[in-house]
Amino acid sequence: MAAAQQLAATAAALRGSGQIGHAVSLIQDTSASLSPLESAAAIALLRDGQDDLADTAIGINGRSRAEGDVMRIAVELHALGLPDDAGAILRAALAHTPAQT
Repeated sequence: MAAAQQLAATAAALRGSGQIGHAVSLIQDTSASLSPLESAAAIALLRDGQDDLADTAIGINGRSRAEGDVMRIAVELHALGLPDDAGAILRAALAHTPAQT
């Protein structure tokens, strides 16, 4: 979980120094390199005091990750006691998926 802790700490530090754009870029650039478990852990860590960054991470992961990864992240978020975030990442993924006819 070191990668999740590093991401959360660095993003929070960037936000704290007024560099919100850099924090968002960091989340966007690193989201694909984290495992679903690490992504869920990073979101949980950000949820503890950095709600806007947690919401950003949910949106980025929901839109950019493969369906299986999104489902795994959602399961992990639920297991971590964050069912609302689990639902939010699923909704973000569905909003990004073209409608089937």
